[in-house]
This record gives sequence, C-alpha cells and structure tokens, in this order.
Amino acid sequence: RLDLTSHVAGTSFTWNAVPSSIYLSGHSAGSGNQIAQQLINSAFTPGYVTYTVSPTANGCPGTPGQVIVTVKPSPVVTLPVCFDTITTSGARPVLLRGGVPPGGVFEGNHVSGGTFDPTAAGQGIHPIWYSYTNRFSCTRSDTIRMVVLSEAPFTCGDTMVDVRDGKSYPTVLIGSQCWLGANLNYGTQVLHLAMHRDNCIPEKYCYLNQLARCTSWGGLYQWDEVMEYSEDPGVKGLCPPGWHIPTEDEWNALFANYINNGFAGNPLKITGYSGFNAPLDGVRFNNKVWKFGPEETIINSTLIWSSSAHGPEKAWAHGMNMLLADPEYTPSVSYYPSSRINAFVVRCIRD
Repeated sequence: RLDLTSHVAGTSFTWNAVPSSIYLSGHSAGSGNQIAQQLINSAFTPGYVTYTVSPTANGCPGTPGQVIVTVKPSPVVTLPVCFDTITTSGARPVLLRGGVPPGGVFEGNHVSGGTFDPTAAGQGIHPIWYSYTNRFSCTRSDTIRMVVLSEAPFTCGDTMVDVRDGKSYPTVLIGSQCWLGANLNYGTQVLHLAMHRDNCIPEKYCYLNQLARCTSWGGLYQWDEVMEYSEDPGVKGLCPPGWHIPTEDEWNALFANYINNGFAGNPLKITGYSGFNAPLDGVRFNNKVWKFGPEETIINSTLIWSSSAHGPEKAWAHGMNMLLADPEYTPSVSYYPSSRINAFVVRCIRD
C-alpha cells in the first residue's frame, strides 16, 4: 500500500502504472490518496511496477513523481487429492502427501509430522493447508478439506461399506484376524498397456480390460501403487480406512489356522470352506499380458500381494492354483517374490 500525501491542502492524485514485464499483473491506473493493489509476479525472477503519480492542487498541476515497486515472484502452490479425504473417527492417521512444489509444510487441526489424526480430530470437516515458501521468502498455500465420519458399529462377519466410494465387501473372521471376504476394488481403471503412476489417482487394472471383471473379482494393482508408494509393512495403502495390506507375519498367522501354507490353499479358495473365498481370477504380468484367468483350460490361479518388500525391486505375494484336470492336486499357497510391476489382487485385513 502506498499512501499519497502533500504539504498543500486539498491536493488530489492520479497515477499510471507501467510493468517491467508481461508476467506482472494486478496493477492499474487510478486516482485517490492511496494505491492499494495486489501485485502478482508469475515469472521466476523479481519484476518492477513503476507508478508515475501526478498531483493537482487548486486546479494547478504539480510535478509528477515516480515510485518503483519491486514484485518478488510468488510460488504457484497446489494440494491435489493425494490421500483419503474421507475417513472415519477410529482410523489410523492419514499420511499427507502430494503438495506441489515439494518441500512445503502441512498445517491444520490435529496435523503433526505430516499426518492427520482423525481420532483426535473427531467427527466433522477439517481444513488442511499446504504452504510453500520460495527462495524470495514469498509464501502461498492451498487447502483441502478432510471429512471425518463417525465409525459405525462393526462386528467381523458384517458387511463393510467403504466410506470413500460406497462399495460393499463381505468380511470373515479367521482365527483372531478379520479379513475382507472379497478382493479390493478401488480406484480408476487404466488399460493393461499403461503403467500405474504416482499421480495422486488410485489406479487399477481389470482382467482383460473388462470393468465387469473388477466388479466381480476386484482390481489388479502394481505393488507400489497399492502401497501408495510407501515401503512400510502393514501400511494402509489403498485399503479402506480401518484396514491395511497384510504383512508376511499376518499371512503366516492366517496359514497357521490350516496347519501351514502347504494345506491352506483349498480352504482359502472360492471353492473352499473358510469364507476367505479367493477367486482364481488371473494376473497381469509385467510383459503386459493376462495369464491364468478363468478362460484358460489347464490351470487357473491368483496371486495376492503382501505389504512386505523383498529387496528394492520385488515384494512378497502368495499364489493359489487349481489344475482343472485334478482340482485337489494343488492344496497349497505359494510364496512368490514378485517383481513389483506385476499386477495382482489385494486382500485387506482389519487394523
């Protein structure tokens, strides 16, 4: 703000404004005793606006003067939807990510260390700000709203409704663990020739590129995508609030209900008796081909991701098979250290 004054009573002022580049905006000619304009510099270096002020008193023009205002560039800041913005009051803290440019700070009610705690925040709508300060000490921010819903009463065996998209899943109690009784089906379908990307869009494949296959059997996910680009075992990933991707310890605890993995396949398959109901719905391999789905006449298979990595390029998965000529021949569940760019189904377990 520039205040215009004169030692001559009754002086009025007019001005014009000339920018140093086309990247400056917010300036304009005007009149009055104050120049109050919000100047914006969309370039990467400082610019200048030159105001030429002309005074008039008692009908006589005075000597014009100039004021040069330096305008530092302001960062362009965006906070895309890169995490669940709908969650429940009993869910684990939400990792906040995706602010552009990177290196900024998240702030808001019950935000700490880059996470939002829905349990502490409680039911309601909570704004989250992402602020970024550039090398010219200019700060801008963008905001997003977190919606925390009250957690509905739940007993394992009930139908679970994903608060993010309204999809319903059966659940099953096996031992002390509560599992989804169907594969995860969350996200936007992409065709099989495309790779999943860290683009803040939850992405899935549908077998044979048919959306109805996702509806029936769940989506297929590359490991990094379903983990939301984390490597922490037991991370929520793309699972619904209150659920997570099982670790190897959790898989082994599941197998122990049936002695071990050598015998767990038959009860866990969709043809079994456990209620886990794993369909043998095929996979997408990294050479971008579909394999082992129901259309094949020799063997049908499924592979299900674990949240436990196996080195920098692989992660653990577990396979179940059915040799169509002898369905009882394949009673086991395999351990498969798979390339992360293969796409398998996901079975979530309750926190």
